[in-house]
Amino acid sequence: MMTYQPLALKYRPQKFTEVVGQEVATTTLRNAIDADRIAHAYLFSGMRGVGKTTAARILAKSLNCHSSEGPTVEPCDTCESCREIMASRSIDVLEIDGASNTSVDDVRDLQENLIYSPARDRYKVYIVDEVHMLSKSAFNAFLKTLEEPPKHVVFIFATTEIHKIPPTVLSRCQLFDFGRVRADAIADRLRAICSAEKVEAEDAAIELIVFASEGSIRDAISALDQTINFAGGAITYEAALKALGMIGREELRRLVDAVIEQNAEEAFAAVRDVADTGVDMRLFCRQLIRHVRDLMIARVAGDSEQLLPYSERERELLREQVQRLSEEDIIRFFDILVRADSEMQLSASPQYHLEAAAVKMIHSSRLTPLSEVISRLQSGELQAARAVMAPSPIEQQLEFESPSPQRAVPGAPKGATPRDRLLAAARGTSLHRILDMARSVELDGKVLHIAAGSAVNASLLSGGEFNSTLKKVARETFGDDIVLDVTATGGATPSPPSAAEPEQAPDLVPDGSPVAADEEEAPPPAPPEETVAEAPEGASTETERKVKQDPLAGRLFRELDGTIVHDYGTEKDEEEQQG
Repeated sequence: MMTYQPLALKYRPQKFTEVVGQEVATTTLRNAIDADRIAHAYLFSGMRGVGKTTAARILAKSLNCHSSEGPTVEPCDTCESCREIMASRSIDVLEIDGASNTSVDDVRDLQENLIYSPARDRYKVYIVDEVHMLSKSAFNAFLKTLEEPPKHVVFIFATTEIHKIPPTVLSRCQLFDFGRVRADAIADRLRAICSAEKVEAEDAAIELIVFASEGSIRDAISALDQTINFAGGAITYEAALKALGMIGREELRRLVDAVIEQNAEEAFAAVRDVADTGVDMRLFCRQLIRHVRDLMIARVAGDSEQLLPYSERERELLREQVQRLSEEDIIRFFDILVRADSEMQLSASPQYHLEAAAVKMIHSSRLTPLSEVISRLQSGELQAARAVMAPSPIEQQLEFESPSPQRAVPGAPKGATPRDRLLAAARGTSLHRILDMARSVELDGKVLHIAAGSAVNASLLSGGEFNSTLKKVARETFGDDIVLDVTATGGATPSPPSAAEPEQAPDLVPDGSPVAADEEEAPPPAPPEETVAEAPEGASTETERKVKQDPLAGRLFRELDGTIVHDYGTEKDEEEQQG
């Protein structure tokens, strides 16, 4: 005969005051018993191991205890009724497994027994565990009985999946939600059990067991029982790690360090070493999520002992790691790991998901923070704007030629080329972008030759505001007597538009690209006359507003004193609406 009793049964609560972490439910039930307001049906819902069945048994004892003339909130645990309920052999308190009694016939058998009065106690109590397993037909057969049962009958249902129970059943019961038990409450209960069992346990080991329990008091006590069997009379942190199949914080730090250093090889090695120990990779991922959560707390709220209940050495290691991470990095790591944890639950190869998550974290740490991008934009670095913004419609229509592979240097050091000196002087102005696309900038005595790279750019630099700015910058850089020679690709200088005639756009070849000044093309045949419909006034105004808001198009629009002649986008939208 087995004489050993598992700790989860040995220390099972026998009174409402002993139930851990469910104060709302136990207080409500105690007050109902004191006021003699006993309902005919109760539904206890919550995750596994949080006290649903335990509370149901305590309620049954309180209703049928013989130590008082009526229901009591403090059952004696010594009378025959209490002892039989505690041993699960009372004839008036029936515990039914909903998973094995799911049919209409099972419900019908139960209904036939309801009419009989209790054999000895005040109430006949039916405790139905996992009630959500009943079939739809069984629930329907239960409705009438559940709504108006005999006065001596009390139903107590327990479920871990309340969403599977029909609303018609829920509306006939008093609902009690048994939530996850707080970590500090579980830790206190484990220390009390260790004291009663005369077992010494390190605080770090207790914290590890609490973490593994995931809010279930029964799982925590069972894990403690297992760890005691492994470690003997003294439970250390290392013994708890081995007994529970978990990984120490040094392995967590190793993987995060590899991510911070962007060392993919080390990250893969860290995951492989953990997998080789036989540890459940899903549990390791959850430990990693908690570690990143600790980093987030240390980053935004400090590393006080109240927020991070670890040793001073552990908090110091957290401080060292968090100093190398930004808040954005930590949040991105957290999101990646949570997504990986969700994917690993249904995967046959969870290790691969964790390795992929490590690679994602490495790449995410290379992203430029948005605040830095905004700062660079505000400082006038138009090259940053070109890198992070898609080309505008106006920019696409201009069809600028690709800029020279030469790039501007962030200053004009001694011995710099004329191109670099001119670009350095023009930095921060509207001229800088056009000069950066120039094919060449050469100084021949007092003549500055600029090959603009396209006819459009050459025309812009030869007249208007761009030309004035170019002259000013060139004189400041090379002297007041400098002479400008601006061409498209090197050759004859295009004549700037005169004041007497309007400025003409450059000639275009049939494919829309600009024709260089030194290229002669036969005039194309005159196209048939075609009337272009003007855009509605409101549409032009709206289009002009959009163009001015675009960083590049707006600048060109203002500097060239542009006018919206026709809006093909608006015309297309109208045709689609009419169609």
